[in-house]
Amino acid sequence: MTNNDARHRRFDTWTIGLQYWNHPVKGQWQLNYRIRDLSAPNNDVADQVGESMGNEIGLQYFFLFKNVALR
Repeated sequence: MTNNDARHRRFDTWTIGLQYWNHPVKGQWQLNYRIRDLSAPNNDVADQVGESMGNEIGLQYFFLFKNVALR
């Protein structure tokens, strides 16, 4: 809400990621690190919430099943 200074928030997120494909298995590992920031320049309570918000790390495994027709 950029038209109301008291409700204005700015969210910034930067993501750094790594991917590893293991082809014989048809699987993928994905590791992401998210640097998050929230600022509320005209609202002290919302700015305190933004300061308490931390970064995130995520690990995900993707497995591709072979498509087989059922008979």
